[in-house]
Amino acid sequence: MLLYRPVTIPGHHGPRYFSELLIVAYLLPRVVFVAIAWAMTCGLINQLWPEADPLNFGVAAASWACGGFAYFAYLRKLRREIADLQRNRRYRAVGSTI
Repeated sequence: MLLYRPVTIPGHHGPRYFSELLIVAYLLPRVVFVAIAWAMTCGLINQLWPEADPLNFGVAAASWACGGFAYFAYLRKLRREIADLQRNRRYRAVGSTI
């Protein structure tokens, strides 16, 4: 008996490949958002204080990176908690009808 299995991207790559893609899809827009915010901050520093020390730009980058990390980690935690609550509600709804 011959089993036919199409040769496609999902056939070649396991679940790890797709989880890595999801991580990139999750992180990339957030990194771009933080980079744009940092660039705007650097532009403001440059306009308001032309003889600014380069250390100020590094401090601005570090603060945006830390703030972005904390904010998006909190959002991810909230999404996980919402998904858990929805899963528990569905479980209770199914369990109560039995």
